Amino acid sequence: MMSGSAVQKFSVFHDANEGHLKKWHGPYAALFAQSKNVLDVGCGPMYFADLLRDAGVETVGIDFDPAMVKLGQSRGHNIVLADHRHIASYQSEFGGVHISHVVEHIWGEELVILLEDSFKALQPSGLLIVRTPNWKNQHVREHLFWMDHTHKRPYPPDLLVRMLTDIGFVNVQSGTEPFGVNDVYVIAVKPPASSAMDLTVQFPPKPLGFFGFVNRRLRRELSSLGKRG
Repeated sequence: MMSGSAVQKFSVFHDANEGHLKKWHGPYAALFAQSKNVLDVGCGPMYFADLLRDAGVETVGIDFDPAMVKLGQSRGHNIVLADHRHIASYQSEFGGVHISHVVEHIWGEELVILLEDSFKALQPSGLLIVRTPNWKNQHVREHLFWMDHTHKRPYPPDLLVRMLTDIGFVNVQSGTEPFGVNDVYVIAVKPPASSAMDLTVQFPPKPLGFFGFVNRRLRRELSSLGKRG
Protein backbone atom coordinates (compact mmCIF):
# COMPACT_ATOMS: atom_id res chain seq x y z
CA MET A 1 0.00 0.00 0.00
CA MET A 2 1.14 3.52 -0.69
CA SER A 3 1.09 6.18 1.95
CA GLY A 4 3.16 9.29 1.37
CA SER A 5 6.05 7.25 0.01
CA ALA A 6 6.90 6.77 -3.65
CA VAL A 7 8.37 3.28 -3.19
CA GLN A 8 7.06 1.10 -6.00
CA LYS A 9 6.33 -2.61 -5.69
CA PHE A 10 9.11 -4.88 -6.99
CA SER A 11 11.30 -1.88 -7.81
CA VAL A 12 14.70 -0.98 -6.40
CA PHE A 13 14.74 2.27 -8.38
CA HIS A 14 12.28 4.29 -6.30
CA ASP A 15 14.07 4.25 -2.96
CA ALA A 16 15.71 7.67 -3.18
CA ASN A 17 13.92 10.46 -1.38
CA GLU A 18 11.89 13.15 -3.07
CA GLY A 19 14.53 15.84 -2.70
CA HIS A 20 17.22 13.79 -4.40
CA LEU A 21 14.94 12.77 -7.25
CA LYS A 22 13.89 16.37 -7.86
CA LYS A 23 17.53 17.40 -8.07
CA TRP A 24 18.04 14.65 -10.63
CA HIS A 25 15.03 15.87 -12.65
CA GLY A 26 15.86 19.56 -12.29
CA PRO A 27 18.19 20.10 -15.29
CA TYR A 28 15.63 18.53 -17.62
CA ALA A 29 12.66 20.38 -16.17
CA ALA A 30 14.54 23.63 -16.85
CA LEU A 31 14.50 22.88 -20.60
CA PHE A 32 10.70 22.78 -20.53
CA ALA A 33 10.40 26.15 -18.76
CA GLN A 34 9.17 27.86 -21.96
CA SER A 35 6.63 25.14 -22.76
CA LYS A 36 2.99 25.84 -22.03
CA ASN A 37 2.24 22.23 -21.21
CA VAL A 38 4.12 18.92 -21.02
CA LEU A 39 3.09 15.28 -21.30
CA ASP A 40 5.10 13.13 -18.86
CA VAL A 41 5.05 9.48 -19.97
CA GLY A 42 5.76 7.05 -17.12
CA CYS A 43 5.44 9.89 -14.64
CA GLY A 44 5.52 7.95 -11.37
CA PRO A 45 4.58 10.12 -8.36
CA MET A 46 4.96 13.24 -10.55
CA TYR A 47 7.96 14.81 -8.89
CA PHE A 48 8.91 16.09 -12.35
CA ALA A 49 5.50 17.74 -12.60
CA ASP A 50 6.10 19.45 -9.25
CA LEU A 51 9.11 21.20 -10.77
CA LEU A 52 7.19 22.18 -13.89
CA ARG A 53 4.29 23.51 -11.83
CA ASP A 54 6.74 25.72 -9.92
CA ALA A 55 7.78 27.12 -13.33
CA GLY A 56 4.17 27.75 -14.37
CA VAL A 57 4.04 24.79 -16.79
CA GLU A 58 1.00 22.50 -16.87
CA THR A 59 1.62 18.76 -16.90
CA VAL A 60 -0.42 15.69 -17.86
CA GLY A 61 1.05 12.45 -16.54
CA ILE A 62 0.61 8.89 -17.77
CA ASP A 63 1.40 5.87 -15.57
CA PHE A 64 0.11 2.30 -15.50
CA ASP A 65 0.66 1.83 -11.74
CA PRO A 66 -2.55 2.64 -9.81
CA ALA A 67 -0.49 3.44 -6.70
CA MET A 68 1.56 6.02 -8.62
CA VAL A 69 -1.61 7.52 -10.11
CA LYS A 70 -3.19 7.80 -6.67
CA LEU A 71 -0.11 9.47 -5.25
CA GLY A 72 0.20 11.89 -8.17
CA GLN A 73 -3.44 12.87 -7.87
CA SER A 74 -3.01 13.42 -4.14
CA ARG A 75 -0.33 15.97 -5.06
CA GLY A 76 -2.88 17.87 -7.17
CA HIS A 77 -1.72 16.71 -10.60
CA ASN A 78 -3.57 15.60 -13.72
CA ILE A 79 -2.52 11.98 -14.21
CA VAL A 80 -4.04 9.23 -16.37
CA LEU A 81 -4.03 5.53 -15.49
CA ALA A 82 -2.69 4.03 -18.72
CA ASP A 83 0.48 2.76 -20.36
CA HIS A 84 2.61 4.46 -23.01
CA ARG A 85 0.14 3.61 -25.78
CA HIS A 86 -2.25 6.23 -24.41
CA ILE A 87 -0.11 8.94 -26.02
CA ALA A 88 -1.75 8.07 -29.35
CA SER A 89 -4.91 9.83 -28.14
CA TYR A 90 -3.19 13.24 -28.30
CA GLN A 91 -2.71 15.27 -31.48
CA SER A 92 -0.59 18.47 -31.51
CA GLU A 93 -1.59 19.24 -27.92
CA PHE A 94 1.70 19.62 -26.03
CA GLY A 95 4.69 21.91 -26.04
CA GLY A 96 6.81 19.12 -24.60
CA VAL A 97 6.93 15.37 -24.07
CA HIS A 98 9.08 13.82 -21.35
CA ILE A 99 9.81 10.06 -21.45
CA SER A 100 12.05 9.06 -18.55
CA HIS A 101 13.16 5.45 -18.09
CA VAL A 102 10.34 4.01 -20.15
CA VAL A 103 11.86 2.95 -23.46
CA GLU A 104 13.96 0.15 -21.94
CA HIS A 105 10.69 -1.50 -20.88
CA ILE A 106 9.42 -1.97 -24.45
CA TRP A 107 10.56 -3.73 -27.61
CA GLY A 108 11.80 -1.93 -30.71
CA GLU A 109 8.55 -2.10 -32.68
CA GLU A 110 6.70 -0.54 -29.75
CA LEU A 111 9.36 2.13 -29.42
CA VAL A 112 8.90 3.20 -33.04
CA ILE A 113 5.19 3.65 -32.38
CA LEU A 114 5.84 5.54 -29.13
CA LEU A 115 8.24 7.97 -30.80
CA GLU A 116 5.91 8.47 -33.78
CA ASP A 117 3.01 9.11 -31.40
CA SER A 118 5.20 11.57 -29.47
CA PHE A 119 5.85 13.44 -32.70
CA LYS A 120 2.11 13.66 -33.36
CA ALA A 121 1.32 14.72 -29.78
CA LEU A 122 3.73 17.66 -29.98
CA GLN A 123 2.92 21.08 -31.32
CA PRO A 124 5.31 22.59 -33.91
CA SER A 125 8.66 23.40 -32.24
CA GLY A 126 7.65 21.10 -29.37
CA LEU A 127 10.46 19.56 -27.31
CA LEU A 128 10.98 15.83 -26.67
CA ILE A 129 13.33 14.47 -24.00
CA VAL A 130 14.02 10.73 -23.69
CA ARG A 131 16.05 9.37 -20.75
CA THR A 132 17.27 5.80 -20.41
CA PRO A 133 20.02 3.71 -18.72
CA ASN A 134 23.52 3.89 -20.17
CA TRP A 135 24.59 0.44 -21.41
CA LYS A 136 28.22 1.62 -21.67
CA ASN A 137 28.35 2.00 -17.89
CA GLN A 138 29.76 -1.28 -16.58
CA HIS A 139 27.72 -1.25 -13.38
CA VAL A 140 24.52 -0.76 -15.39
CA ARG A 141 25.44 -3.42 -17.93
CA GLU A 142 26.45 -6.05 -15.41
CA HIS A 143 24.09 -5.31 -12.53
CA LEU A 144 21.59 -2.46 -12.36
CA PHE A 145 19.81 -3.11 -15.65
CA TRP A 146 18.87 -6.59 -14.47
CA MET A 147 17.44 -5.34 -11.18
CA ASP A 148 14.12 -4.54 -12.88
CA HIS A 149 12.16 -7.59 -13.99
CA THR A 150 10.30 -5.56 -16.62
CA HIS A 151 13.38 -4.35 -18.51
CA LYS A 152 13.35 -5.62 -22.11
CA ARG A 153 16.48 -4.22 -23.80
CA PRO A 154 18.82 -1.23 -23.73
CA TYR A 155 18.77 1.49 -26.39
CA PRO A 156 22.09 3.08 -27.41
CA PRO A 157 21.86 6.84 -27.90
CA ASP A 158 23.03 6.58 -31.52
CA LEU A 159 20.06 4.36 -32.30
CA LEU A 160 17.61 6.72 -30.59
CA VAL A 161 19.07 9.69 -32.47
CA ARG A 162 18.70 7.87 -35.79
CA MET A 163 15.13 6.81 -35.03
CA LEU A 164 14.08 10.32 -34.04
CA THR A 165 15.78 11.84 -37.07
CA ASP A 166 14.08 9.36 -39.42
CA ILE A 167 10.71 10.11 -37.82
CA GLY A 168 11.17 13.80 -38.62
CA PHE A 169 12.58 15.43 -35.47
CA VAL A 170 15.26 18.09 -35.81
CA ASN A 171 18.02 19.42 -33.55
CA VAL A 172 18.41 15.83 -32.32
CA GLN A 173 21.27 15.49 -29.84
CA SER A 174 22.31 13.13 -27.06
CA GLY A 175 24.55 13.05 -24.02
CA THR A 176 25.20 11.31 -20.71
CA GLU A 177 24.77 12.60 -17.20
CA PRO A 178 28.05 13.54 -15.47
CA PHE A 179 27.04 11.86 -12.21
CA GLY A 180 25.66 8.58 -10.85
CA VAL A 181 25.47 5.85 -13.48
CA ASN A 182 25.68 8.31 -16.39
CA ASP A 183 22.14 7.91 -17.71
CA VAL A 184 21.63 8.71 -21.40
CA TYR A 185 19.46 11.62 -22.50
CA VAL A 186 18.30 12.43 -26.02
CA ILE A 187 16.74 15.79 -26.92
CA ALA A 188 14.79 16.49 -30.11
CA VAL A 189 12.49 19.15 -31.53
CA LYS A 190 9.48 18.85 -33.81
CA PRO A 191 9.92 21.27 -36.73
CA PRO A 192 9.73 24.13 -37.26
CA ALA A 193 12.47 24.54 -34.69
CA SER A 194 13.53 27.95 -33.50
CA SER A 195 17.22 28.54 -34.08
CA ALA A 196 17.28 30.48 -30.83
CA MET A 197 16.42 27.46 -28.67
CA ASP A 198 19.12 26.61 -26.14
CA LEU A 199 18.98 22.85 -25.62
CA THR A 200 22.03 22.62 -23.35
CA VAL A 201 21.33 20.58 -20.20
CA GLN A 202 22.70 22.60 -17.28
CA PHE A 203 23.85 20.00 -14.76
CA PRO A 204 25.03 21.08 -11.29
CA PRO A 205 28.81 21.70 -11.16
CA LYS A 206 29.35 19.20 -8.33
CA PRO A 207 27.90 15.71 -7.75
CA LEU A 208 24.55 15.81 -5.95
CA GLY A 209 24.33 14.16 -2.55
CA PHE A 210 22.46 11.09 -3.73
CA PHE A 211 24.59 10.66 -6.84
CA GLY A 212 27.78 11.15 -4.86
CA PHE A 213 26.67 8.16 -2.82
CA VAL A 214 25.95 6.25 -6.02
CA ASN A 215 29.41 7.10 -7.36
CA ARG A 216 31.12 5.88 -4.18
CA ARG A 217 29.08 2.68 -4.21
CA LEU A 218 29.84 2.17 -7.89
CA ARG A 219 33.58 2.54 -7.31
CA ARG A 220 33.47 0.01 -4.46
CA GLU A 221 31.54 -2.53 -6.52
CA LEU A 222 33.79 -2.13 -9.57
CA SER A 223 36.84 -2.52 -7.34
CA SER A 224 35.34 -5.68 -5.88
CA LEU A 225 34.67 -7.03 -9.36
CA GLY A 226 38.27 -6.35 -10.35
CA LYS A 227 39.64 -8.19 -7.32
CA ARG A 228 37.41 -11.20 -7.99
CA GLY A 229 38.55 -11.20 -11.62
